[in-house]
Amino acid sequence: MLNKIFASFAKAADFFAGLTGWRRFLTAAVLGVFASYAMPPWGWLAAFAFAIILFMWLLNGAEKLLSAIGIGFCFGFGLFAWGLLWVNNALLLYAQSLAFLALPFTVGIGIWGGIFIAIAAGVAYLLPKGISRILAFAAMWALMEWVRSWFLTGFPWNLTASVWEKSDATLQIISVIGPYGLGLLTITLFASWSLISKPNKKSAVFIGFFLILFTAISGFGEWRLNQASDDTVKDVKIRIVQPSVPQKLKWEKERAEKNLAAYLDLSTKYLDGITHIIWGETASPYPLFQDAYTRMEIARKLPDDVVLITGVVRAEGNKKDNLRLYNSAMVMTGKGSIAGGYDKSHLVPFGEYVPFRSLLPWDKITPGQTDFSSGNGAETIVIPNAPPAGISICYEIIFPSAVVDKTNRPAWLINLTNDGWYGISSGPYQHFFAARMRAIEEGIPVIRAANSGISGVINAYGQVLGLLPLNAKQVLDAKIPAETIYPLYARYGNTISFVLISFWLALSLILALRSKS
Repeated sequence: MLNKIFASFAKAADFFAGLTGWRRFLTAAVLGVFASYAMPPWGWLAAFAFAIILFMWLLNGAEKLLSAIGIGFCFGFGLFAWGLLWVNNALLLYAQSLAFLALPFTVGIGIWGGIFIAIAAGVAYLLPKGISRILAFAAMWALMEWVRSWFLTGFPWNLTASVWEKSDATLQIISVIGPYGLGLLTITLFASWSLISKPNKKSAVFIGFFLILFTAISGFGEWRLNQASDDTVKDVKIRIVQPSVPQKLKWEKERAEKNLAAYLDLSTKYLDGITHIIWGETASPYPLFQDAYTRMEIARKLPDDVVLITGVVRAEGNKKDNLRLYNSAMVMTGKGSIAGGYDKSHLVPFGEYVPFRSLLPWDKITPGQTDFSSGNGAETIVIPNAPPAGISICYEIIFPSAVVDKTNRPAWLINLTNDGWYGISSGPYQHFFAARMRAIEEGIPVIRAANSGISGVINAYGQVLGLLPLNAKQVLDAKIPAETIYPLYARYGNTISFVLISFWLALSLILALRSKS
């Protein structure tokens, strides 16, 4: 029976390795599309495993380096172009006249993502087939994930660790090795299964080792989750407000009062024990840092002992040439005074500013012609009557090891966002999951407030304790979960990941040299 199974794998491997020309590259692209369904909200882990196995067989069939690079590029193109297709919703929301850019934009994202996988495949092809190539491919894949976290300002969306979305236990290992480390192990595990096509003792040991390793990782995760407690911050009760104001109406001047009223109506109902109210990114249509009158109007609606944390646009200067805008968070007491603030530092290219504006012929896709300015980076903010907090705005939460002030760690993280740009798509789900990963990595709970969802309370183990679904017009009242023991990843960042990647590459070279001797 086993011989028949192995024979079937061998035939499948020979088939995919034997594909040539456009069939080979088209198959790689389709596999990339298929692999994207392992990401939130679908979480089809088997799709990713299947795609990586077949990809390795395709790569093993490449006759030349350029062909291997092309296979990697096409796989990455399908993975990113399809997995990030939701980005077009933001592009078209305000500018239907730009519909013709949807296809070029999608192609551009695919090319961008394809380059990273192409590099990983090209390097791996230089090593002999088998374990050596698998180790090199996994190491370069993980290294390229780190590169795309900073290349061209960075966009580490849908990291490979995301395929474990439905396994809280497996995800706990990122508290030690980070998302790049888990990505490295994940690619190695699934790529190792391609060796089943030509089984031998070495491949059996290799596959068995990683199966045992992931069993141990799951066991570690279960143990860690058992350490989680129901402890919460004393004497603090928050209310997350999600008004689901349609994005197209959010900035219309004639709707300003009505939009603000929507927030206040939800904020002020049945304030039983609520000490802090949290609104999402750019929740107020008014510049509250400068607009003392509106602050007082809001304060009149709230009890004096309630603190408001809200997203707002902050302006500096009053002349057009000197005007500086910031996508900010503001902390306001119930008496209308400003207790603190934070300016977003990691801005979205073309969304909040236009890079190389003097050279490019278009404006940013968000309303207004003035580019936003960036803040000073992650910092811990004093919150009256609550522990100090770290604030991130929108996609700042997707950057591993970059969401807290390392020298002054907060007790909780607040993520203010407005995912109304993405419509009903996979985007908000993927964005929400990124917040879960940051909670595990830092050992700090995350409170997420989104204009139209997904909002929620996430404990320090990445578990969702409360949720407001996409487009729900509701509030979520909750206590702030306690932080956990200072995780290794929070202490050392990506250092452990780099050590693992370096070891993988060194081992692949050693095995390659041994095979030639």
